Amino acid sequence: MIKDNIPVSVLIVDDNPAKLTALAAALAGMDLEITTAASGMEALRQLLAQDFAVVLLDVNMPIMDGFETAKTIRHRKKSEHLPIIFITAERFADDALLEGYGLGAVDYIFSPVLPQILRAKVAVFADLHRLREQAARQNLMLEEQVEERTAALRESETKYRLLIENLQEGIWMIDKDANTSFVNLRMAQMLGYSVEEMQGKPLFSFMDERGKEISTQNLERRKQGIREQHDFELLRKDGSRIYTSMATSSILDETGNYAGTLAGVTDITERKRAEQEQKDLSVRLQHILASTPAVHYACRIDGEHFVPTYVSPNLKDFWGYEPEEYFGNAEWWWSAIHPEGRDSVVGTFHAAIKAADRSHYAHEYRFRHKDGTYRWVHDELRIIRDEAGQPQEIVGSWLDISERKLTENNLREAKHELQEFFDLVPDMVCIASASDGCFQQVNKIWETVLGFSTDELIGKPFIDFIHPDDVAPTLAEVEKQLAGQQIANFVNRYRCKDGSYKWLEWVAKPARKDKLLYAAARDITERKRTEAALNKHQLLLRELEAQNLTSREAELKHIAREVHDELGQILTALRLDVTLINLRFGEQSAPLLAKTQGMIALLDQAARCVHDIVSNLRPAVLDIGLVPAIGWLCNEHAARTGSSCVLHTIEEHVGLDEARAVAIFRIVQELLTNAARHAEASSVTITLTRHAGDLHVVVRDNGKGFDPAAVATKKSFGLLGIRERAIALGGEVDLVSAPNQGTVVTLIVPAKPNGDNK
Repeated sequence: MIKDNIPVSVLIVDDNPAKLTALAAALAGMDLEITTAASGMEALRQLLAQDFAVVLLDVNMPIMDGFETAKTIRHRKKSEHLPIIFITAERFADDALLEGYGLGAVDYIFSPVLPQILRAKVAVFADLHRLREQAARQNLMLEEQVEERTAALRESETKYRLLIENLQEGIWMIDKDANTSFVNLRMAQMLGYSVEEMQGKPLFSFMDERGKEISTQNLERRKQGIREQHDFELLRKDGSRIYTSMATSSILDETGNYAGTLAGVTDITERKRAEQEQKDLSVRLQHILASTPAVHYACRIDGEHFVPTYVSPNLKDFWGYEPEEYFGNAEWWWSAIHPEGRDSVVGTFHAAIKAADRSHYAHEYRFRHKDGTYRWVHDELRIIRDEAGQPQEIVGSWLDISERKLTENNLREAKHELQEFFDLVPDMVCIASASDGCFQQVNKIWETVLGFSTDELIGKPFIDFIHPDDVAPTLAEVEKQLAGQQIANFVNRYRCKDGSYKWLEWVAKPARKDKLLYAAARDITERKRTEAALNKHQLLLRELEAQNLTSREAELKHIAREVHDELGQILTALRLDVTLINLRFGEQSAPLLAKTQGMIALLDQAARCVHDIVSNLRPAVLDIGLVPAIGWLCNEHAARTGSSCVLHTIEEHVGLDEARAVAIFRIVQELLTNAARHAEASSVTITLTRHAGDLHVVVRDNGKGFDPAAVATKKSFGLLGIRERAIALGGEVDLVSAPNQGTVVTLIVPAKPNGDNK
């Protein structure tokens, strides 16, 4: 940079204080005296007060815009050649750009301003200003010191060349024939040449055919004395391309004729690449927005109105409107909302805008298509606010949800139809969530049975209505259901609204994909009451049967004793009398002897019959104990059938009361009879053991065996009697048998009478 303590003043003109500050900050450190003006009039006053090297002039200003200000500056003789760089955010047409250049502009800088570009362009004119000031000083010195003119000129030329050579911007001068007359080192480096290689080369040798056409047109404007700044593409020595920004002006000879062009050249290749990347990104973004199922938009908030400023290209595809119908039309949005919901939507939206703590808003409403039909839209937006919390802009998206709304409506109708079907089912039907167990749907029978309305049940966990004693079993069944098992005939109690409980019998099936439980229940409270009454009657019948068996055994015992005591004594007395008659009169009469001997034989036979009858009615061995009695049964069975019958036990006395001992004896007696009569067994084994205090009696034979299920349908009274006797004892009977595989009967009897088992 050229400095030499030559003050350089730069005037920045903008009605926006923030931009003034930002531009001044961007030029900081360049050894410049910055003066700012907030309007065109203030800028003119500053120009009257001092000279400036360059003016950075905002185009869009109130009262006097940049073009008017530039025109006024040019009317002053002193400032008619003052370089003016216009700063604007707008992209002008060519005629507007030419108007600016015609007013004396040397360049345009478009917002957003890149500090590097700004500094580079200002530096060129600052250095030129310094050169001019320096030249003026040198001329003054030459006038004062004629004798030192040659040395001063030579020194000035040396300094000038050093300054030019050390500029970070390229300096390129061509003569009137467009041949290179001077380049500084930076300019040669930009194009990959040495200074010597570029010297004398035609300007057109550094550009392609298109560049030559443009350059020819530009040179014609230079010949007309038009200054301008423009972007230009040049070819480097290696054939690659470089993008530059050129600030060009005409060089005139002493007679005022065109003698060449001077250009300050800045390498903007990186900036161009960034601009191209930004452009490509913008194109990709537009493609992305166009391919999404939503229409994206932006609106500027203007009081109570929302002025559309942007819409994605797919607006017409989704809603039928051209973007031109949308832009700037503050009434476009709210007027297309369905009248039935318009006031609510607009009112809620305005409330969201006014709420300083709200930045997000979402709503669903019906919106009119260009064809006149209404479609459902999901409108989701964000409210952009300034630092003070005031709303500035809205950005959002519209998503057509008509299909979803139609699906939701169909779902509601299907759910309603399902509910109507539910209500027709005479049983209690429900659907519950598998995750939290809450009812999602129930039919009207629930209210009939339990008294709770549908609203009182929906959303409540079913576990809240189950009897406390039934909660654990119910949860266990639900776990089975979630594991894929189907529940059938599961019974539990549900609480009614009046606090009472009713018995329900369930069938259920899981829908694991939907995480739902489908179930149906039937009120079996009356059946349970009937079963309880039946069980009570059965218990009474069993108690009566037990009492009957006890009474019968007592009667048999009494009869056996009477027969044994009375009839046995009579038979014994008769035998003694007949024997005496035989002894006293048998020798006197042979017929009488034969008769008495026959009578003695009959009496002995009658005594044996009495013994057998007494044994059948109540074996006397029972008085000794159960184990000896069963041993006696084994011996009798073996003697009667000729088969093997063995008793295994480690206890000789089991310590049972008489009634229980007699019942067990009768069961074993019945089983031995069945083994001989039906099974045709050749071997029977009886085992008596104790387990946890209970008596286990196992009778095993090797007979023909049978199918227990088939026998059960024939109502075998022998097996039924055995089971009833076991139940009367508070015990149980287990029977295992199969054709040709023998039979095993296990009798389990508690050591002591148990009223509960009864």
